[in-house]
Amino acid sequence: MKKVIAFILASIIAFSLIGCQKKGGDLNINGQKDTQTSPVPETGTSQDSQVPSADDNASTDDSDPAVWTENTVVTEKMFVYFYNSYYRHFVETHKADLADIGLDPSKSLSEQLQSENRTWQQYMTVQVFDQLREMMALADGAKAAGITFTEEDTKNIANQMNTYSMYAMNSGMSVDTYLEKAYGKGVNAAAVESALELRLLANKYYEHIKSLCTFTDEECAEYYGENEEDFLHFNCISVTLPNEEVSALTAATDEESFIAALRDAVTKSYYEDDYDKFSEAIEAAVKRSYSYGNLIDRDSELGRWLLEEGRAPFNIYTEATGEENTTVTMLLPSADGEALYKNETITENFYYMVFKDGEGFESTTKAETIYKNWSEEPTLERFEKLCSQYGGSLAADVSVGGSTEALNEWIFDPARAAGDCSVIEGDGCTYLLYMLEEGDPAWLVEVRGFLASTALTEEIKALTDACSPEYNESYVYNVVEVSVKA
Repeated sequence: MKKVIAFILASIIAFSLIGCQKKGGDLNINGQKDTQTSPVPETGTSQDSQVPSADDNASTDDSDPAVWTENTVVTEKMFVYFYNSYYRHFVETHKADLADIGLDPSKSLSEQLQSENRTWQQYMTVQVFDQLREMMALADGAKAAGITFTEEDTKNIANQMNTYSMYAMNSGMSVDTYLEKAYGKGVNAAAVESALELRLLANKYYEHIKSLCTFTDEECAEYYGENEEDFLHFNCISVTLPNEEVSALTAATDEESFIAALRDAVTKSYYEDDYDKFSEAIEAAVKRSYSYGNLIDRDSELGRWLLEEGRAPFNIYTEATGEENTTVTMLLPSADGEALYKNETITENFYYMVFKDGEGFESTTKAETIYKNWSEEPTLERFEKLCSQYGGSLAADVSVGGSTEALNEWIFDPARAAGDCSVIEGDGCTYLLYMLEEGDPAWLVEVRGFLASTALTEEIKALTDACSPEYNESYVYNVVEVSVKA
């Protein structure tokens, strides 16, 4: 069973591969027309009533519908925006391996094959259609549930549009000209604003569904009891070394002998066999090899090995990593001396702000200045306001190993108490932290998160499966990509 079922709808650049459909048939994965599909209604025909007005989606651009459901429309200009947003993100994400996957941004995607019988243009279109299908299903759900924009929502969209206006002004262009150059032919402010509204409305309904996916502590405990192996944890020392250095480690019988062999192997393999000269770096490498509170992945080779009967502390597992290296893992005992254990560690909650040097200030100085400001009125409410002002965040249900080394040392200090506030340095930046009341046991957080994620995914899938948008095939398969440099 998978430990994490990920679903992200924060933006259009996240995508799923749910089979997309149109009324009367499927969108062919090769981009070929399904002959069973009726023609897309055209303006002035007797079928006009089947095509919702773009105004139904608060769109004021004058382009025809490209994809639509009964209650939601994505116009042609909006589709171009979504398509090129996805395309640009795809190129950025894969820029290191574009040549390996056979995509050249300097050439038309319609002239490049993504697979034996599908071009990259067809591939991109299918991905965007899948995104839109999910987004429109959520937007339709929001409308049916009476979910609308708050004053804050409207302000956020206005701020995003103002940002585009600022970029356009700095480039010496009108905002429509700027957006067309950035996102493709015909894209204008009205289309982008409508796209942002659609995305936000979909996300609001996603959050609404998410808020309903709750489980009691009793339900979580029952599920844990029935699926204990899915939530067991382990501690270990794990390192990848050249094959010739492995034998000394696999001969170790306890933590002390394993670390001694590891130190020698790291020194010989990476530090000119000179411990005295590189001792600080070598000890740091040894320290990094320790790993605590790991959740077992039953689908991995290591996970299957860990769950074998009779597994005990100090057992050693090896796995080839390429042809020349091997990963060696020694299982360490828990606090109770067990090889595998239920994670009873209490999670922690805290607010944090992060500062890095730059923009005319030193991170430490800025963090200390804000801390001094807070100290004049040292309350939680005051810290929350400062967090809002300086881009701080809430970290909830954090377990040991769930954050950076610098933060872990502060968060899980035995003397730490709610209300503590500190400036600490580490990880190349400066943190301003405020400790809240402790959270639930880690196992309970994990089970609750898994059940909620599973329920949410199932709800979204059911909603999306029931959504069958129509689309203008002659248009969506002929979108021209904006110029993107890898």
